[in-house]
Amino acid sequence: MNEPGYLDGCSWKRADGVPALGGGAPPHPVTSGPETEAERALCIERERLTLALSAGQMGVYDLTFKNDVLWWSPEVYAVFGVSAETFTPTRDAFTELVHPDDRARFWQHLEACIDHQLYFMHEFRIRRPDGQERWIGNRAETEYDEAGVPVRHFGVAMDITERKKAELHTLQNAGLFSSLIEQAPIGTYVVDGHLRIRQINPVAMPAFSGIEPLIGRSLGEVVVLQWGEELGAGVLAHFRHTLATGERYISPGFAQVRHDHGNEEAYEWETQRVVLPEGGYGVVCYFNDITPRYRAERALVESEERVRLATAATGVGIWEWNVVTNAICWDAPMFQIYGIPPTPDGMVHYNDWSGAVLPEDLAENEEILQDMVRRVGSSARSFRIRRRSDGAVRHLECVETARANAQGQTEWVVGTNLDVTEKKLAGEALARSERFNVAVLDSLPAEIAVLDHVGRIIAINKPWLKFSQNGEDAQTDRVGVGVDYLAVCRKAAAGGDEDAARTLEGIQSVLEGKATDFKMEYPCTAPDKTRWFAMHVMHAPPEVGGAIVVHMDITERRELETALVKNAAELTEAARRKDEFLAMLAHELRNPLAPMRNMTEVLKTATLSAEESRNSLSILTRQIENMSRMIDDLLDAARITQGKIELRRRPVGLEGILKAAVGLAQACCVERGQKLMLQLPEEPVYLDADATRLEQVFGNLLINARKYSDDGSPIKVRVDREGREVVVTVSDRGMGIDEQLLPYIFELFVQESRTLDRERGGLGIGLTLAQRLVKLHGGSIVAKSAGIGHGADFIVRLPMLMDGNLTAAEKPPASPVVQPVRERSRRILIVDDNKDSACSLALLHKRRGHETRTVFTGPDAVTAAAEFLPEVVILDIGLPGMDGFEVARRLRALPGLADALLIAMSGYGSAEDLAEGKRAGFNEYLVKPVDLKKLWEWMR
Repeated sequence: MNEPGYLDGCSWKRADGVPALGGGAPPHPVTSGPETEAERALCIERERLTLALSAGQMGVYDLTFKNDVLWWSPEVYAVFGVSAETFTPTRDAFTELVHPDDRARFWQHLEACIDHQLYFMHEFRIRRPDGQERWIGNRAETEYDEAGVPVRHFGVAMDITERKKAELHTLQNAGLFSSLIEQAPIGTYVVDGHLRIRQINPVAMPAFSGIEPLIGRSLGEVVVLQWGEELGAGVLAHFRHTLATGERYISPGFAQVRHDHGNEEAYEWETQRVVLPEGGYGVVCYFNDITPRYRAERALVESEERVRLATAATGVGIWEWNVVTNAICWDAPMFQIYGIPPTPDGMVHYNDWSGAVLPEDLAENEEILQDMVRRVGSSARSFRIRRRSDGAVRHLECVETARANAQGQTEWVVGTNLDVTEKKLAGEALARSERFNVAVLDSLPAEIAVLDHVGRIIAINKPWLKFSQNGEDAQTDRVGVGVDYLAVCRKAAAGGDEDAARTLEGIQSVLEGKATDFKMEYPCTAPDKTRWFAMHVMHAPPEVGGAIVVHMDITERRELETALVKNAAELTEAARRKDEFLAMLAHELRNPLAPMRNMTEVLKTATLSAEESRNSLSILTRQIENMSRMIDDLLDAARITQGKIELRRRPVGLEGILKAAVGLAQACCVERGQKLMLQLPEEPVYLDADATRLEQVFGNLLINARKYSDDGSPIKVRVDREGREVVVTVSDRGMGIDEQLLPYIFELFVQESRTLDRERGGLGIGLTLAQRLVKLHGGSIVAKSAGIGHGADFIVRLPMLMDGNLTAAEKPPASPVVQPVRERSRRILIVDDNKDSACSLALLHKRRGHETRTVFTGPDAVTAAAEFLPEVVILDIGLPGMDGFEVARRLRALPGLADALLIAMSGYGSAEDLAEGKRAGFNEYLVKPVDLKKLWEWMR
């Protein structure tokens, strides 16, 4: 070996050239001769030393640099777990015993101590040949000659493994101690043996507000700042007494003016001596800020004794016992402590208490209580109860005082109960801390494993074990404690698992200190579904291991993210379709306005012929009907979407419905040379249906077929009976339907691609209305097409009425011959804030021989009606100043208008609007644009 240092080239052999691994005497001369008393004494001392070294698991070694001779005592071999017969004490052999992570540090420290003539003290780990890992403590000195050259190095080696474990346990206890203080439900702080503040929990911080710093500061300084010199010294004295004697101090009640901010505050507090995790005594102080309670209770003079008892402890329950009447009263905390439902007046029976006390504690406590009553004194005791609500055993402390009557006999006993279970069990909780930590890990919804510095699993929780057992090729020892997790990852990565390769790289980077943590998400495919997991690898505390690996099932989160992305795409598509629909709606509403404007200009011409006038009026009428149909379709779509469509069903014949729908489409088909054919069965078909709505369904299908068919193309309507259903098929040989659009053809606003000429345009709601109206009738509708250029079939299925004996009254009536009826001249009041609408309607009625008057606001309508006394009032709903409903109510209250015909006129026509009109007093309700035929009928 060519390493630097004074140990270079040492062979570590005995003086006779044999490797110095066995026991025996050190390599120094032994003088033979008669044994003297001094020599015998020396032998005895050596024997004692040998026994002491053996008992303390310490071995002695001695190295002479001049002849490279090393001597080990038998204890050294025992400490290192080797034998003199099999072990060769070279530097390399010794180095192999030292833990790999500690080798460089050991030699660097040893050589530095020899170089600088320092006392050598070092602790390091070894790995024995039997696999045990142990801690060794090494203490040694080096002798030097006058020139400073090392001559001899000797020392002791001892096994300190148990001490190291104790130190680790102390660290864990320190963490638990600190955690208990932090999580205490009341104000808690700890001072060390020098009365310096060591820890304070969040509940206690408000009591020390404005005083900084706190941690490490002398408690004497703090209490003087809070309460002044005199009072602060008294508080500090209690702490000193508790620290010195171990006696617990309970404050009888503490209320004073704060020295630092001048406000009066009250506290109840106590001190206890505790053993700090690192050893040595400290003092823990528990306190509650009872300032609000103190101020309230101070005003109740007659309750001074109860206040004193209530402030003696934290979370107390108070009870009163009238010894004369045997009446016992509990406050609310008492019921909570004993787990008994509160009574309305707080009164309880004696056996509510005695029945809860454990039998082994009852007799002693009853004796103490009776003695206190006889003495008219006080007592303090403790006992255990079994809480009624959950059967839990609780530890209680009780303090009570007897109050005497005028004759000096006990009349009342007032007492407190305090649940001290947690305090009583604190010691047991510390002993169970390890089991508690394991239980917490097992209860977490994640799989957790702890790896040592080389990636070997040293601890797992139950979810990890369950996860590994439920996976493919599940074996408990495959990923259990003692398994090299990195080796498992390497094997999977070698098989092509990319996630395993990423995991291996991430864990290694954390173990080697190249990264503080590592995170990744990966899928795990099972027969039923793919689940997603998140892995988080982080540094573990040195006393725990090398790294902590956490697996978490994130399948629900990933599914939610996928759903959110899908919803966002659907919302984007819906917004696009909405924008397209609004643009298309504006276009479609402008279409009828253009010819209407043109025809109004034509009608202004004085030289217009009778034929031209008829054509102009026909165009205006047709375009008004087109616009009304679009608006009605929009309103129907809204009503159906909101579930507000109500069918007026009755037995009707299908033939009449289809002929009416064909009649509506026939004129447009004739214009384009399209042949419209209707094929009916021999037997009539009857339905339980709303005839008007079914006419709308088949009318929309025929309009759709007409728009998407070329001029001269045939359109066929065929009716077939199939069992209890009638099948109506509307067929065309037009442009057909793209296969990608076919699944969405009945969705609202969905249409084929639009062109600028809008030759085949529309609102895209006709098919939606048809589908939903058919569904309301208990039927179905489907669309079929072989693709673009191959036409389309729309097939409607509806349930038939199977009773073939329908009466003639139930069959569709013949169209009646309408005889002209001459109208009687009436006084008509027209109210509309749209002046053009009001004046044009007035002109129509005036030309029919009626006397009219027009107004444009709600208040003007009431005034005009009182003067004009109209027989008929046509009243808009949306009026300035007063809406039409209110106007109608006021008109009905006017003299002479109780029997007037009130007709509502509005752009709103929902079921709620019609119902509100009835309540307001309207006879009829018209939706704009006004159906003049209905209006003329009502005027007769």
